[in-house]
Formats: sequence, structure tokens, C-alpha cells
Amino acid sequence: MWSALEHATARVCGFVRRHKKLVVATGVASLCVGGVYYGYKRMVTEAERFGLQLQRQMAEHQRLQLSLASTTEESNATIQRFLPRLKKTLYQLVDLESIVQELKTLDKAQKPKRIQLWEQAKLTAVTRYFTALIAFGLWHLLVFAQIAIIGKRTFEKNKNEWESTRREADEHQALAAQHAFLASGLEYFLTDGIARIQKHVESVVAANEQLQTWEVSRKLKVERDELNELLQSIYLSIIPTDGTQSAEVEALWRSFLIYPDKRDDQDEHVISLLNDLWDLLETDLFGPALQDSLGFLCGNAFQDLNEVVYGCTSRRFVETEEELRAQGQQQKASPALAKLIPALQTEVNKLLTNSGPESYLVKYSQGVGEMERFRNFYEAIFFMQEEDEAVMQLI
Repeated sequence: MWSALEHATARVCGFVRRHKKLVVATGVASLCVGGVYYGYKRMVTEAERFGLQLQRQMAEHQRLQLSLASTTEESNATIQRFLPRLKKTLYQLVDLESIVQELKTLDKAQKPKRIQLWEQAKLTAVTRYFTALIAFGLWHLLVFAQIAIIGKRTFEKNKNEWESTRREADEHQALAAQHAFLASGLEYFLTDGIARIQKHVESVVAANEQLQTWEVSRKLKVERDELNELLQSIYLSIIPTDGTQSAEVEALWRSFLIYPDKRDDQDEHVISLLNDLWDLLETDLFGPALQDSLGFLCGNAFQDLNEVVYGCTSRRFVETEEELRAQGQQQKASPALAKLIPALQTEVNKLLTNSGPESYLVKYSQGVGEMERFRNFYEAIFFMQEEDEAVMQLI
């Protein structure tokens, strides 16, 4: 038996010596086939893992888009809901009606007093007009920022599956904190914030040299170019531009929107939400969003005022005689300064009244919602934490 085994071994070794190249090639081929198989299997596994990851990312992106859309809808609804209170607060703060009523009841023989009241009415009407515009624009910025912060918290809460077990226990506390955060922000703006805006606007209006030279008793005609120059000069003195955005100016505009310091009656959950608002207002996105939104609002408001006071403002490079005659019929005579005061009041009332889908509120909300720098401002809160985590990983 042993000799048979030796004989078989010798034959195998002889076969290997005679066919050495074939044996080596067969081994290499088997090894390559095995490598290709395991490589293919690994590639399929990686592709499946990548596909699942891509599906999760697409689902996450879809949820984010739905959350952002919900933020826009809820912000517009909140703005409309509190608009009557904003109007009431503004009218009480900048009281033009009492001056007009006193003018109506004042004896015409008291000429110096009438002149004084007309000058007071002039300054008050312009102050109310610009205060309404600034407050209306900042109202949008604040509400969109607050609703976005709340939306971000809700988005993060639903993002992790492990939080579903603790949701019932924390839901009431989270909702209470969000309600307190939203209510405190709106309450501050409708009290301290709008009062600060009024003081800022009032100081600019009172210091305007062009308006100082316009005496109501003597200014019997205000030309279109004169009015536009006045509106533009006051606007540029109120709104911070790229070259005037110092730390002091930025702090002033933030003070219109948020408490300067933490309050003792606020719990840690509300303070956490307020910190998010502070972080958002301190980003470089706040200034551009402020300029674009208020520029859009005031530009359209000035044009509306022009059309109310002077008539049609549309122009073409080449106009027929019939078109020129039609425009001449649509043009209105330049009014006296006293006539501008009720016109300003009418525009303020139009701005702060929600009269349906054609109201100024709806048109402005749609227009400002399409502005890239305005959207970048409030949508940034959804990405700020992710950026911070990425930086910490690099560190």
C-alpha cells in the first residue's frame, strides 16, 4: 500500500513537472476569479448601501422642503393675524387724528396756533408713514425668523427616530416654550420695538432740511420731483446702507426686534430659542435681507403714493399723440402740502389693512418671499447647526 502511495505521488509530481506552466496558470486564474467574485460582491454591497443612503437623503431633502414651505405659510398667517394690533399700536403711538381734530375745532382767528398745528401735522404724518413702512417690513423679518426657528426644532425632533419614545413626555413642554418664545417676541415688537422704530424715524424726519423749509401755510404746490426727492432722502437716512453698517447701527436695528438682555422670567427652553434668534440676527445675512425687503416695500409704496397724488406714471420711449393726450388727462395737478397729509394717511391705512387677495399685505408678502437674500436669512437657521457640527469634526 505504501509503495502504491509512493507511486501515485511520483506520478503527480511528474505531471506537475511536465505541465508546470499549465498548473501555475490554472492557479492564477482561480485566484483571479475568486478576487473578481469578491470584488463584484463588495461593489454590489456598496451600491446597495449608497442607494439606501441616497434614498434617505432624498427623503430628508423632501421633508426639509416641506418644512420650509410650512414655515412660509405659517409666517404669512401669523402676520395677517396680528396686523390689526400692529395698526392700532401705530395709530396710538403716532397720533395724527387728535391734531386733525384740534384743527377742525380751532377758531380760524387763532392763526399762529393753526400754523403751529399744521406744522405738527406735517411732521406727524410723515413720521407715521415711514414708521408704518419700517414696522411693516421688520414685522415680516421677525415673524419669518421666529417661525423658522420653531420649524427647525420640530424638524430636528422628527429627524431622529429615537426621540419618538420621549415625544409624548416632552411635547407639552416644547410647545409651551415655543408659544412663550413666539408670544414674547411679538409682544416686545408691538410695544418696545415699534416705539424704538418711531423714535428713530421721528429724529430723522425732524432733521430733514428739505422738509423743514416746507411750511404748510406757504407750500401751495409740491411737484412730483420734489416729493420723490424728499421720500428718497428720508429713506436713505433711516435705512442702513452697505457703507453705514457699523456695529452700533446693527445693534440699533436688532433692538427693534429682540430684547437686549435675557429676562428673569424666561426658562431655559425659551432662552435656547431666543439664543437661536440672536445668532440669526448676528449673521451677515440680516443686513442684506433688511435692505432688500425694506427697499422693495418702500420703493413700491413710493410709486403707489406718486400715482395717487399725481396720476399715471408709466412712460414709453416712443409715444403717439393719442397716448400723450391720454396721459395728460390722467395726470393730476401738483397738490398743496396740506393735501399731502391725508394722502399719506390713506396710504398708511391701505398698507395696514388686509382686504383680501388684492391687499398690499398679500402682494408684499408674495414679493418679499421671492427675494433670495430674504429667504437666505430665515432659511439659514435650518443649516447653522449642521455647519457648526462640521467645523467641530474638522477641529
